[in-house]
Amino acid sequence: MGVAVCAKLLAQKTSLPLQEEAFIAGLLHDMGIVIIDHYFPEKFEAILETMTKERLSLIQAELKVLGFTHALVGKLVAERWNFPGLLVETIRYHNKPFQNENYCATIALIYAADGLCREAGEGTDREQTNYNLEVKVWSWLGLKLAERQNILQELKTGIKKAAEFMNLISMDPETKD
Repeated sequence: MGVAVCAKLLAQKTSLPLQEEAFIAGLLHDMGIVIIDHYFPEKFEAILETMTKERLSLIQAELKVLGFTHALVGKLVAERWNFPGLLVETIRYHNKPFQNENYCATIALIYAADGLCREAGEGTDREQTNYNLEVKVWSWLGLKLAERQNILQELKTGIKKAAEFMNLISMDPETKD
């Protein structure tokens, strides 16, 4: 949820007309993780153990355990489910923002949002942000790194509001008025 909120916020800051698309892509970008966990729980457990024992990022541990990453799994499932190209490619390249010439804006938004969420303490991935790539993405999006702290504060507020909303809609229907 954090990446979705942040991607929409960054789309607003950049004046890109992709706010809803960025939000949806943010929700779905890591769907491959959920799929691996659900269908291959023992492999997912091995990935988590490898991350902890060897102090690896999620991607490094996935490559070591599976030989491929959650991004590829997500892409393949998104294609199978006939997701629009924007979502398929964003899911596939969200960790490699300039390796796909199509949909660069959305992929860059998700990459930047993911990095901000890690900085805000959201998620469990130990992936280290590549500072040079981060600067390139922010620059490409027309954002200034000096704005980062203000955006981080807005992100925390947005995540809190989203969490409150999710708690509201997940209440037991019998207890609602």
